[in-house]
Amino acid sequence: MPISGATVKILRMDSTFIKGDTSKDDGSFALQIPKNNQAKMIISFVGFSTSEIQLKGIKGNINVGKVFLSEDVKKLGEVVVKARNVINTVDKSIIYPNSIQLKVSNSSLDLLKNLNLPGLYVDAIEQKVNINGSQPVYMINGVTKTLHEVLTVNPHNIARIEYESSASIRYADKNMGGVINIILKQKEDGGSLYGNAFGSPQTGFLNSDIYSSYNWGKSEFSVNYFNDWRDYKHRWTDKDEEFISEKKTIDRNFVGVNSPFGYLTQGVYLNYSYQPNNNTMFNAIFKNDFGNQHTSINGNITEQPDMLPYFRDSKSLFHTYSPSFDLFLKKRFKNNQSLEINIVSTSQNNHYDRNLKDSIAPYTTEINNKIHNLHKSVISEIVYMKSFKKIYFNLGYQNKISYTKNIYTDNSVVERLHQNNNYAYGSMSGSINKFSYNIGTGIKVFSVKNDLDNKVYIKNHSMLSVMYALNDNFNIKLSSFYTPNIPGLSQLSNVTQKYDDILYMKGNPDLKAASTIGSKLYANYEKGNFSSNLTVCLQRQINTLYLDIEPSANNTFISEPRNGVGDNNFNVEYKCSYSGLLNHINLYSTVGYNSFTSEGENFKHHLNNFYWDFTAQVYYGKWTLNGYYVKPKKTLKAQILDLGENNSLISLQYKHQNLSLFAAIKYPFVTNGWQWSQKDLSKVNPNTTSIYIKDNSRMILLGVTYSLDYGKKMRKLNKNLNNVDISTNMLKVQE
Repeated sequence: MPISGATVKILRMDSTFIKGDTSKDDGSFALQIPKNNQAKMIISFVGFSTSEIQLKGIKGNINVGKVFLSEDVKKLGEVVVKARNVINTVDKSIIYPNSIQLKVSNSSLDLLKNLNLPGLYVDAIEQKVNINGSQPVYMINGVTKTLHEVLTVNPHNIARIEYESSASIRYADKNMGGVINIILKQKEDGGSLYGNAFGSPQTGFLNSDIYSSYNWGKSEFSVNYFNDWRDYKHRWTDKDEEFISEKKTIDRNFVGVNSPFGYLTQGVYLNYSYQPNNNTMFNAIFKNDFGNQHTSINGNITEQPDMLPYFRDSKSLFHTYSPSFDLFLKKRFKNNQSLEINIVSTSQNNHYDRNLKDSIAPYTTEINNKIHNLHKSVISEIVYMKSFKKIYFNLGYQNKISYTKNIYTDNSVVERLHQNNNYAYGSMSGSINKFSYNIGTGIKVFSVKNDLDNKVYIKNHSMLSVMYALNDNFNIKLSSFYTPNIPGLSQLSNVTQKYDDILYMKGNPDLKAASTIGSKLYANYEKGNFSSNLTVCLQRQINTLYLDIEPSANNTFISEPRNGVGDNNFNVEYKCSYSGLLNHINLYSTVGYNSFTSEGENFKHHLNNFYWDFTAQVYYGKWTLNGYYVKPKKTLKAQILDLGENNSLISLQYKHQNLSLFAAIKYPFVTNGWQWSQKDLSKVNPNTTSIYIKDNSRMILLGVTYSLDYGKKMRKLNKNLNNVDISTNMLKVQE
């Protein structure tokens, strides 16, 4: 049977790394190495003995023929890689974590952060991950997973990570930032247990995950449970704003008081996989996600020129239940062909209740917003793949049909929305000498219908990437893209809701689709324990979607989404890291510069911003001391200036065999804890909003992780489809 994903490395005779790759679905591989050189080829795969081939006097093309790997019946210990081996291809980077990176990583997110990959931002405590500001596609062994399933992965069970810093044409229509695919050292007969939890004894903060899997013959069974809990008492919002019309200007100052905030999200996932042979794989997963959130925004308000001071008590409750069922089949055929089919059915039942009270004793005014949201969808995808000697083709079709029903009980309005999204795409990749390329394009036909109107969008996605390897240590890559941004169903709603005594909110059925065109230039250099990456990005978004506010009747104002003229962004970012300094220190740093310009019919704004972060790790024996500080990145979109989030941490961890203990101080250098600020540069409603959570000021965190793996190793086909529906298509006036 051919082996897909086997590691192929070319080493000099002194075992220093030259080049590497992984085998394709049919087991084939091709590498270019310097002529007239002596080298050795190492071919390995977890669960099999390693094969070594001596290469001497290389003068031209060499066909090594079929290489046979025999199963290794010995017990496999930890795979130790002494150097940070990274294989860069035109569409992804393949990273083999070294022993130092594994040693200092308490979780899979810690490991991702320690890899210091271009465009990747990770906050392991808050469990936030993004690639260039957008959510990534998560995979384990090619099977689409959620973030919580990634959190249950023991870093020491990771064989390699395949990272895409920008989404391929396959995922372009899902608005994903890139792909993180974790390849594990897998098991055959036996299973694994994993549990981790960390929280604060000072305040309501707890994250926990429990995972268990068992492999029996050709089947694998697994169950995963997680919960995230927050319960803050000292959270408040400050807001200064003006409402400007031709008749009058209202100056409103909101001084927040401590307001309860919290949520509990939970999930139970049941998974079954069946692989009768190396050419067939079937996977079924049943997911249950449920949770609730409560948010209060309370404070004292003064309004000039007419109003007396009054107190506002605004509280929102949100309850959700979302089951889904996912079926996947992959089949390989002769002549390097394969087919993947994926069908996902989802259902959501959401309840939103917001109550606002303004009080001047003895008078009280009250506004209620209640929505019952029902959302159902069926998502399907089929993908055909074909590889030739030097060219790889990928053709696919995606379809999503959904139905949404919103019942607004405060005004007895029922809204029905139907969506049908069709996306056909294709890509081709290959190489010519030191150049490699990937080109892809897709056609999107999106239709949305409500009770009064029907709209159809026909748009194109296109991408082109070219990479040139100057030598073994340095390569450059240029990626260009064009992608549309279709309005969400909630933005297209024609229902109007009252926010307070001044402001109303509604959707806009006449919105146009936005579109983004841009290019990114990457320069990667690696030498020994030092690695660096320079990224230069230039992009423009046309018909930017943004919220606008205009005066309305009776001294009120209305907020609705509109199209701007366009936004421009120029970004330069440099990442570097050095591991093993003095055999006990790792250093990581990022420095970046952003320049934004946004333009609408009656506005034009500019923003220039420097940002940076620095991480230092000191490790000795079973102990690791870690600290980092992040100077936040500011962004400008249309009229919204986001000032970012402050972030800092000092942590200490102890690892002994399968047990890991963790202690940390979050935000150790600030008294107000977490802070986020935003400015709206609108001419009609200029405002500044700041949110503070003092509960996590100098917050102490304690955590424990335990893992147990048992059984033989095995290999498995990969699932590559990513289909999920988490949208509610519901317009909420307050989160």
